[in-house]
Amino acid sequence: LTKAIFQHTGQLNIPIAENTMLNPELENAKRSKQRLETEVESYRFRLAPATHDHNQGQTSQRDLELASQKAKDKRLRLQDQMKFDMANLKSDNEMLSQQLSKVKNKFNQLKIKLHQTTDDLREKTLMLERVQRDLHEAQCQKQVIEHMFNEQ
Repeated sequence: LTKAIFQHTGQLNIPIAENTMLNPELENAKRSKQRLETEVESYRFRLAPATHDHNQGQTSQRDLELASQKAKDKRLRLQDQMKFDMANLKSDNEMLSQQLSKVKNKFNQLKIKLHQTTDDLREKTLMLERVQRDLHEAQCQKQVIEHMFNEQ
């Protein structure tokens, strides 16, 4: 029995000795693990602002791209609207030019007619003046004749 106890004690001493030898390694591994976790946390802490800045940069870039696309779309819409407005203006200008040309022609015709009417009126006025003068002369002659007739 003593032999069995001694034998079992010897068998127990081997794992105890191994345990004693491995304990410092385990402690070193725990300390290394703790140190590495602290380092990882430190990196994570330092990386967070950079990640945030990167995300902000990505968001800003997307915002800029979206704003740029909106500005481009607006510019294209405005160009289309401007082309449409210019076409309307050209069409309106041509129509107004044609109307102006017709009005000028009508004005020139009326001007010519006015000159003709003025000339006709001047001629008739002269004729009327001659007729009035002839009438006046005839009345004067009539009075002279009547006066001569009455004196006899």
